Order: sequence, then structure tokens, then C-alpha cells
Amino acid sequence: NMWNRLHDGDHAFKLLSVLLSNKTYPNMFDAHPPFQIDGNFGATAAIAEMFVQSQKQNTDGSFESYLLPSLPAAMKSGSVKGIRARGGFIIDLSWENSALKSAEIVSTLGGKLNLRTDKNKASFNTRKGQRIKVNGALKSIY
Repeated sequence: NMWNRLHDGDHAFKLLSVLLSNKTYPNMFDAHPPFQIDGNFGATAAIAEMFVQSQKQNTDGSFESYLLPSLPAAMKSGSVKGIRARGGFIIDLSWENSALKSAEIVSTLGGKLNLRTDKNKASFNTRKGQRIKVNGALKSIY
């Protein structure tokens, strides 16, 4: 996770690849005797933080959801669904050529949604259950 927080997705991907290829048993347990669950939890957190990070809290108490903050070069195109972000948001993303194509966000609590990419920022006031879809420039498309 540290490499993702430093926005070095390539190094994070390298370490994750080593973990999954050489340090994981066939049952998907972390191969660190004795078994330690934190290896499994850390791997899933590392994967999620390649796509969304929401640890930054603004002065108004709302959180910033940084989209694709640590995307490795090996993942030029793709999509993920169901990433949970602080503030009660569920985020689905798709990207092409290492750039955000679109994101769909569901607000489970209502409140301020702050989105960020390397190039753009946007904020939306949401209602509980509201669904927002944005393009790669973070402009609302419905």
C-alpha cells in the first residue's frame, strides 16, 4: 500500500505480482509461516488503492476520492466495480490508454462528493441513493 500512496503503481504492481506468484498458497492464503491474515488483507487493499484512494479529508469534513492515483503501466485499459470510498460512496471505473474514461458513483449516505484525477477536480452535492456518472474530465454525463 505504501507504494500506492506514493503514486508508484508500477512498483506496487511488481510487489503484488511477487506476492501472488511466489508467496501465496493454492488456497490463496499468504505463504508466510505461520499464516498471517494481514498479508491477504494488505494485498486486497493494495489492489483497491491502485484505482481509488479516499484518505484525504477536507476542512469541511468531506473526503476526496482520487481516481486512478496509482495505475500501473501494465493496466493501460480496464474497469473495476464496487470500490468503496470514504464518505459512503461506491465507485465503478473504466479507463483506456491509462486515462479515466468514465466513473459511476452511488452515494449511500448523501453528502459532498469530491472527485480528483491527475488532471481534474470536481465536487457534487449528493442525496442518499443518488447515482452520478462522469466522463474522464469529471463532467457529469447524467
